[in-house]
Amino acid sequence: MYPQAVYMIILTTVIFCAAHFKPLEKHVALFVFVDSLYDPVNNNYINTITEYQPGVHNNECGVNFASAGALVQSHQGFVVDLDTQLSYFKKVEKQIRSKLGVREAKELISSAVYLFNVGGNDYLSPFTFNSSLYDKCSKKEYVGMLMGDQEIYKIGGRKFGFGSLLPLGCLPGTKILEQGNKGSCFEEVTSLMKLHNRELPKALQAIQSQLKGFIYSKHDLYASFSRRSENPSKYGFKEADLGCCGSGLYRGVYSCGGKRGVKEFELCDDVNDYFFFDSYHPTEKAYKQFAKLMWSAEYAKLPYIPPYLQPGNHEYTYGVNFASAGAGALLETRQGLVIDLKTQLGYFKNVSRLLSQKLGDKKAKVLLSRAVYSFSVGNNDYSFLFEKNSTVLPSYSAQQLVGLVIGNITKVIQEIYEIGGRKFGFQSLEPLGCEPYARVFEGTKPGACFDKITPFLKLHNKELSMLLKKLQSKLDGFKYSLVELHSLLQEMIDQPSNFGFKEGKVACCGSGPYRGISNCGGRRRVKEYELCDNVSDYVFFDSGHPTEKANQQIAELTWSGKPSATGPYNFKALFDLK
Repeated sequence: MYPQAVYMIILTTVIFCAAHFKPLEKHVALFVFVDSLYDPVNNNYINTITEYQPGVHNNECGVNFASAGALVQSHQGFVVDLDTQLSYFKKVEKQIRSKLGVREAKELISSAVYLFNVGGNDYLSPFTFNSSLYDKCSKKEYVGMLMGDQEIYKIGGRKFGFGSLLPLGCLPGTKILEQGNKGSCFEEVTSLMKLHNRELPKALQAIQSQLKGFIYSKHDLYASFSRRSENPSKYGFKEADLGCCGSGLYRGVYSCGGKRGVKEFELCDDVNDYFFFDSYHPTEKAYKQFAKLMWSAEYAKLPYIPPYLQPGNHEYTYGVNFASAGAGALLETRQGLVIDLKTQLGYFKNVSRLLSQKLGDKKAKVLLSRAVYSFSVGNNDYSFLFEKNSTVLPSYSAQQLVGLVIGNITKVIQEIYEIGGRKFGFQSLEPLGCEPYARVFEGTKPGACFDKITPFLKLHNKELSMLLKKLQSKLDGFKYSLVELHSLLQEMIDQPSNFGFKEGKVACCGSGPYRGISNCGGRRRVKEYELCDNVSDYVFFDSGHPTEKANQQIAELTWSGKPSATGPYNFKALFDLK
């Protein structure tokens, strides 16, 4: 009855991986709320004697309550507002309880996933209707109004999925709302989307701290959408400014037949060439790409995976994140300031014991064998060599030092294997010498990569690949994924425009040459720093970490990359293995 988990032995950065929501034996129901992004034609039944699709009585697999154009505050008679959708859900819950009994209904409701896409129409309504909505409350208060999950929590729901709002100011139908617009996004609308997307995570984190057992997944639809509209050819589209179907400028008038006031419309020759089908909605091809993102790894089968040391965290059946920024496989790497790999392994052993106590030995063994163990380890061990006051470098040759790092990694893998782990995910080391912070080290050749670190990285990546192949032949049932991150990130640095970026060498945030000094606020000694205008233009956010946009592309490769880049398995294949 427990889902597949992932145990994160990750150093430096946190990757997208987490656990499947799906239990080992029974299905999980899905309940969908709010607007046209997910509307299965509920609006066809408004003002009829039925509340949702007639003839549908099997609600144990879930129900879609979404309504095209729906708002928190209803346009009565035209859409099914959020409050009404919640009332429908309450009726469905009663029907399920009557059919299955209290105990089974409670289990179904608590294991179900509740998917929300909330707010887009509410922010658009003042520009399309005579709405006084913004006069009644502040924008931050409005975000709170949009959260319907606490009602569902009271009934028994515990797992919630959210998508950030799309860049609605960039849709064909929204561009034409701004007089004189010559192709740019309607910034007044876009700014509201950005504010909502900043406030939504805060609201969800607050709710998670207040409500026991509340877990959630949030997918950055804004970023996924923006990448495709800004660089359509990379994702298989020829046109991202016009709708396939509509009329007027950008085919932005919503007039594709039906009961619309405007009956005449244009229709493109091949809908698969278009990112937008009509003035407001993506094509089926685009939807499938979004679905692939949302329903894989980070992507909606997973709750948020909390840090191991988070106070009050005792829910380990979905996985745990042991990562420690700046840590390495070697004890000497920033000793006393980070949680080294060996200590992280000790934490995992403690978790495995707690799972056995909670689930029993048999179920815990199944969970641990189906889990995915994700590593990003080694970067800090080598970059630490060239930092001030490091005493490690003079003591070892490159061969010796890499041998120590790989040796420690080997011991951890073998111990996890002995406890029951079988599926492991790794990344090759990044091209550290070409990242903004490393360019600062290279004082003799301004702008050049810091090549002194490169031999360590190349040797490590070679040895890691050999190690994993050896373990696969030696250990029964051992499976792994090795993601070729080094090549991908190097290409992003060297040819950023191929990936939708404008800058690959300079960080968005920092100071000094290439903004390579890491001081973007927080507890850093140097308080002053520069900040770029548009973070989406940059491969690196700060001196050593990719931006969210770059990380999303890395995550896509990690999850579904071809064997040449993620062999012998990608992460999707690892999760699917029994």
